[in-house]
Amino acid sequence: MPIVYATTSCTARGHDGNLWQLHENEPWDSDDPLVRSRPELFSETPVRVMRTAQPRVESATRAPGETRGGPRTR
Repeated sequence: MPIVYATTSCTARGHDGNLWQLHENEPWDSDDPLVRSRPELFSETPVRVMRTAQPRVESATRAPGETRGGPRTR
């Protein structure tokens, strides 16, 4: 039973006409009738991967006491 992941959060109409709620990264059985009828809504890899460390974001402004290099323009 391979697993696929919903690529977006939405309401999708299945092959039988019923509406189904999908939530991004929600795991689904790849043999499910909804997955087979709407493969564009699923991926074999998760859309978003969780991590504990946040990437460092560079500040656009100079902090107090900080000097920045580069030529001055007038």
